[in-house]
Amino acid sequence: MTETIVSETIVSETNVSDAGKIVFDTNWIINFVKGKVDEASFLGTTRHISVITRIELYGYPGISPKERADITRFLLGVAVAPLDDEVEQQAIEVRRKYCRKTADAVITATAIVLGATLVSGDGHLTKKKIPGLPVIFEPSPPAKASWRSVFMKYRPFWTALGCFIISTLVLAILFILK
Repeated sequence: MTETIVSETIVSETNVSDAGKIVFDTNWIINFVKGKVDEASFLGTTRHISVITRIELYGYPGISPKERADITRFLLGVAVAPLDDEVEQQAIEVRRKYCRKTADAVITATAIVLGATLVSGDGHLTKKKIPGLPVIFEPSPPAKASWRSVFMKYRPFWTALGCFIISTLVLAILFILK
């Protein structure tokens, strides 16, 4: 199995221009809707998703009306592959052999049954190589650090500093009251 890097995209056993059929993973579509990845390299392909992907996208509890509209607009040009017996049997095999979550196994099985390339932004989904399944992995760029993430990273420091300041204030008050 050969891997090459094409503009920060890992491509296993295929090239984007040779992909033909594409099955998008839920994670990639979420990254697309958030503007983190671009679909330009996939415009000449036959695009599919699993019915599980549609369920995951529209069933997400925190989805905003704008995100829902963006998802609907993206899905207009995408065929939804049904969960038929062949996909079901393949998903059972993928889950049994590669210990994937059920939804990931169904999405992977959909790509295998369609003879398509799986396009994903989920590192867990693309970690184990499945023979005969070409994968394009497009990770989303790292998110900007929020003040909360910075605080949590240095939490022991901030905790120690807070304890020092409080104990110094307590000692100062006790000294003044004497």
